[in-house]
Amino acid sequence: MTYTYLKRVKMKVSKLKIGMYVAKLDKDWKDSPFIFQGFPIDNQQQLDLLAKECREVYVDFKTEDEYEAHFREAGDIIEEKEDEVPVEVQLAEELSAAFKCLDDSTKSFKVLMRKVMQGKEIDLTEVESSVVNCINSVKRFPDALLLAINDKHGVHYTAEHSVRVSVLAIAFGLALGMSPEQVRALGLSGMLYDIGKSMMPHKIINKNGKLSKDEALVIKNHPTRSFRLLSKVEGLSKIVKEVALSHHEREDGNGYPRHIPKDRVSRYAKIISIIDVYDAITSDRSYDKARGPVFAFNILKKEKGKKFDGYLVDRFTEWMRTYPVGSLVEMETGEMAIVLSKPPASNQLPRIMIVTDENKNKGYEKVIDLSTIVMHASGKPYKIKKIKVGSTHGINIRKYLDNEKYDTPRWCKNTEASSDSPFSRYL
Repeated sequence: MTYTYLKRVKMKVSKLKIGMYVAKLDKDWKDSPFIFQGFPIDNQQQLDLLAKECREVYVDFKTEDEYEAHFREAGDIIEEKEDEVPVEVQLAEELSAAFKCLDDSTKSFKVLMRKVMQGKEIDLTEVESSVVNCINSVKRFPDALLLAINDKHGVHYTAEHSVRVSVLAIAFGLALGMSPEQVRALGLSGMLYDIGKSMMPHKIINKNGKLSKDEALVIKNHPTRSFRLLSKVEGLSKIVKEVALSHHEREDGNGYPRHIPKDRVSRYAKIISIIDVYDAITSDRSYDKARGPVFAFNILKKEKGKKFDGYLVDRFTEWMRTYPVGSLVEMETGEMAIVLSKPPASNQLPRIMIVTDENKNKGYEKVIDLSTIVMHASGKPYKIKKIKVGSTHGINIRKYLDNEKYDTPRWCKNTEASSDSPFSRYL
């Protein structure tokens, strides 16, 4: 779970209350019964288990008011951590690195695809380096790279799609509490799972219309081709090869190419299959236009237990939130805005950057936090009306956010585990 906090304090377990967020234990996570490395306390059972396992834990608080409310009783605070850097500052500092990471990853993957098409030996050095860079960026400030992947072009869909799947998989894996080794394998899987499509005719891959039976059979062969290609790479993780082969298998056993039952498909492959579908639906393709996140969420939920793992679908949609980072939204005032960051709790609204006026005229930038009451000049509070799909009204997300390619954004200037980690049991 991604959690932006203002203060982190170490406190006695006896002082914990439902609603607090436990960020760290007084022991290694692998030595505890807790599945995730960081979680909100939702019930008394969790409090009882914490009391049994620990004497002290670290708790994160997202606002000064929340901190004040809980920690003004004598003896509650054991140790206090310095305040975090403001969210907008963290975001601005990481965005340039995030865009560079995205560009380098896409370039590396295109080079790899070209080598595959030419029948040359596969060298994954650059791709593996790109995955590590993406992981580091997400760890520093996850919303930056999640914003960057919304700069979609569609010219090289296969490469850009694979990179976006990798980034989403990395961020989701970290949110689930996966270990560094597991996240790296998941990110590399997201980059390489469709590499077999590089060997397929472009007229089939990019066909604008319904595939014939023969063409559909060619497409259905891409997991096997990907697996065979990756099997030639010495030292490559078995996980990456298994994901390439199994990401189109289904929970009901009716997937392809092997039609195997769900218990023979790893959680890595199940995660990639969910993210693959989500990004495909929300992106322009040669044969279909992009749909909104809510549409994609509904498809995933409809197919729970049939195509997709129900638990992972729930966790993914909960993690993405109603208004995913990078979404373009229309306000009830008529203004357009970009979602800058997801809120730390599911019942809160995000930070957004207003980028047009009420008449959709560009050149206006203002960051507001919708989790607080912010009033429009009309006297009404700001509210999101709906998510818009694609580059509506010619709004280029990168132009507003990338201060390497463009002038420093005004919105920033004006802003006031190891392999035996707790997650491994589910893989």
